[in-house]
Amino acid sequence: MKAGGDRYHFGLATYGLAPTFTNKEITGEAFVQRLAAFKQDSEWDQRRKDYGEMWYIGLLGTHPKYQGNGYGRLLLDVVSNYAQETKHDCYLECSGPNIAFYKRCGYDVMWKNEITIHGDSIEIAGMVRKYQA
Repeated sequence: MKAGGDRYHFGLATYGLAPTFTNKEITGEAFVQRLAAFKQDSEWDQRRKDYGEMWYIGLLGTHPKYQGNGYGRLLLDVVSNYAQETKHDCYLECSGPNIAFYKRCGYDVMWKNEITIHGDSIEIAGMVRKYQA
């Protein structure tokens, strides 16, 4: 499982910049905290390894101003279609409010967990879209 994000972070680092999604003024404190919680939980990394070879969607988001226009679905379809061509499943993790969206896109819940950050709980789900032979 490889991602192009390393090139992105390296490119930003050479200019002394941080990724936009870590800017609390743009994304909000809660988003940055949730992102940190995802990164810290090695149990989820192990679940992906146990699953086997697949395409992993690490991060997908649409600015609230543009939600509901199909942009998220278009981005998701790029990876899903490529996974279908290469005969692999797709896997992602999302928060509770997004589960319904991914179900409409053909993903099924594999597991659910709840994490608490500063007293606020959020449901997290691991979801998979199986290769259709």
